Amino acid sequence: IFLYAGDGQYKGVTIGIGIQLGIYDLNGHMLMLQEIPVADPADVVVEIDEKGNQILVDALPSAAGAYFQAKPEHIYFYVFFDSKTRKIAKGGKFMLR
Repeated sequence: IFLYAGDGQYKGVTIGIGIQLGIYDLNGHMLMLQEIPVADPADVVVEIDEKGNQILVDALPSAAGAYFQAKPEHIYFYVFFDSKTRKIAKGGKFMLR
């Protein structure tokens, strides 16, 4: 998941292994590609789906993650890459106001 961490910082958090966070500007230029450290289970909130998979739904401020410093009024895109499958796992856009 991708969370606002305060002071212009956003944080990517994962409970999986081998997830990378990519940040792009509006023109598609990569600004960051970083492996996300695996969060401690005590620092996250998970749900279990019907197949028994853990789904990360929230993280405490203490959770480990990959940080990105955003500039106000700039649009950014984030993408989570699964390192095993080399495919996009999730993505979206954000802007610091």
